[in-house]
Amino acid sequence: MVLCSGSSVFEYEPGPMSYLPLSVVTAVIVSLIWNFRGRRTWWSLVLVLTGGLILAHAQRVTGSDSEYFTGVALIFSGVFVNGSFLHFRRKAKKKLLA
Repeated sequence: MVLCSGSSVFEYEPGPMSYLPLSVVTAVIVSLIWNFRGRRTWWSLVLVLTGGLILAHAQRVTGSDSEYFTGVALIFSGVFVNGSFLHFRRKAKKKLLA
């Protein structure tokens, strides 16, 4: 919610509130490491770190909305790559075939 709310929660200008989304990125990185799943986590970390760098650049330098939301999309992609949705897929498949 913090990452996607744009200027309603913080401004794209340098200042103390610009650290809010970056602290969320840090929390995501810590969560990925805590939920380590081998190679998937490494790819997730690459996506999240790249997205975090793009997000930081957008906030601290350019102020570009498109650059900011590209970073957010990469962060969400990293979380998605590390997530295991196979459990829910198997459960749904079992219910559909039953």
